[in-house]
Amino acid sequence: MDLGKLVSTLAHRALYFPVVDRLGDELEAARPRLPAGSSNVDEQIAYRSWAHLRCIRFANCWHCSTVESAALWKIYAGLNQGIAIKSTFQSLKSAFRAAEDDYAGQLVRAGLVEYMDPDAEEATPPPIRWR
Repeated sequence: MDLGKLVSTLAHRALYFPVVDRLGDELEAARPRLPAGSSNVDEQIAYRSWAHLRCIRFANCWHCSTVESAALWKIYAGLNQGIAIKSTFQSLKSAFRAAEDDYAGQLVRAGLVEYMDPDAEEATPPPIRWR
């Protein structure tokens, strides 16, 4: 992140969760894959559900790797302007309280995303592994 985002994160003691649709990646939260032979109505329902979920779901993404990526630094931080926060998946996850009944609508889920080839012929995508 850049310095401004770090200062905001520290000042508010909070992470920013943008709407998935605003992340600028059409493949984020990939469209559902339907079995071969699905009707046009099934395809339209799946597409509308997917488009709706992208507009009401929020995400805060972290890079999970043992090595750095020059491409990610360039995309997210610009040339020589980035600041990295180093953590572990478990430490990040434990920073969020477990949702109580009164806060069930504010549930935060943490998981490792499994990326898939959008052009593959796979009938159903692999599930996100919630931890």
